[in-house]
Amino acid sequence: MAEALPPLLSTPILLLALTLVALSVFCAIAFSETPFSLAHKKTSLTKLNSDCERISVTIDIYNRGLSTVYDLSAADDSWSLDVFDVVTGNTSKSWKTVDGGAHVSHSFELEPKAKSVYHGAAALITFRLPTKSKKLPAKHGSHILVILLVGCFAHIIVSPSKSSTRNVIKKRN
Repeated sequence: MAEALPPLLSTPILLLALTLVALSVFCAIAFSETPFSLAHKKTSLTKLNSDCERISVTIDIYNRGLSTVYDLSAADDSWSLDVFDVVTGNTSKSWKTVDGGAHVSHSFELEPKAKSVYHGAAALITFRLPTKSKKLPAKHGSHILVILLVGCFAHIIVSPSKSSTRNVIKKRN
């Protein structure tokens, strides 16, 4: 009687494992070029005199990805005009592009109309990702092909041929 292959090396499981490896490599290549943005909002209080205070707000946005971000905008609308006067700058700003690895910054100053405790909310950061769906298979197709060929070769090496299985059965009889 011929020895059975261990369950991990059986044909359907091996093909499934190789397919999962190929898909994970493809996904890693596809997502490695996407932008990764990080935003930091900083506020500081400056006392001009005993009756006048100003709040300085700075929003730093870092593009830590490899590709360019398009139509980036930052809006900090948590400062109500009923409670604050905008002294310098504007509460929103937009940029046409931000290259990978670059950062942009936006600052403005507010003056509260009355002394109180204020809680600011997070700023809203929006941007448009580049569309590379058509370029991705063309750019990385050769890598995927090599991975699939290696997987098929490994499958051929690991799976026993039918004639060698018959020879083992005949020799034992």
